[in-house]
Amino acid sequence: MIHIYSQNVWKNYVLIDSLLESQKNLYNILFIQEPPWNFIRFAPSTTISGGKEVVSTPIHPDWTQVVQPPQSSEQTPRVMCFIHSRLSRLCFALRRDIVDYRDIQLLSFFNRGWCQFLMNVYSDDLHTAVDFLSNEALNIPHLLYMRGDFNIKDAEWDPFVISLHPTAGQALMDLAESYSLVHSIPVLFVPTHYSDISGHANSVIDLIFLGMSYAQVTHHIEPDCQTWFILG
Repeated sequence: MIHIYSQNVWKNYVLIDSLLESQKNLYNILFIQEPPWNFIRFAPSTTISGGKEVVSTPIHPDWTQVVQPPQSSEQTPRVMCFIHSRLSRLCFALRRDIVDYRDIQLLSFFNRGWCQFLMNVYSDDLHTAVDFLSNEALNIPHLLYMRGDFNIKDAEWDPFVISLHPTAGQALMDLAESYSLVHSIPVLFVPTHYSDISGHANSVIDLIFLGMSYAQVTHHIEPDCQTWFILG
């Protein structure tokens, strides 16, 4: 059984540090959106006076950090994950040979002889990640799980709003269908994003899509995070 914890941490370094310690005995994978990307220390260097800057997120001895290195200081990662050492036998890998995009992580792992996939997505308010996936029309067989902060307000998953992004919402549903995924309904409906702006309503912008074989698996939502359980 794999337990996944997922959250947009809003670049909060201390929160990641806390999650790595507090969730280490509860979850096997942490999917993170909008991670911090901070200066950690100077590393010894033979070519740079004073040492080379080490920029990253918190690390923990029980977790392996998986992240696509940024191409520039302005293009820092907006998705990353941590995989617990308990899952080392499943041979997780970041599949940049299939998806090479800073807002999308495609992970492969081996389970009972099959190569299967999990996807972590951050799509900004311009819906760039959804557009990228839709335009690329990638063939990803055995995709079990797609989770993301999609920034799409739609009555399809939030009955308390008018469909504010109907085109983007339909594109996301079409994308999920192309991967043979279905929208997972939480055990208890609550907002996934709580606005800190006075007068702005809370909303549902974080979604989980599951492979057909896991269509009946449910998940739980807490403020600004989602958890999901893979039975296997």
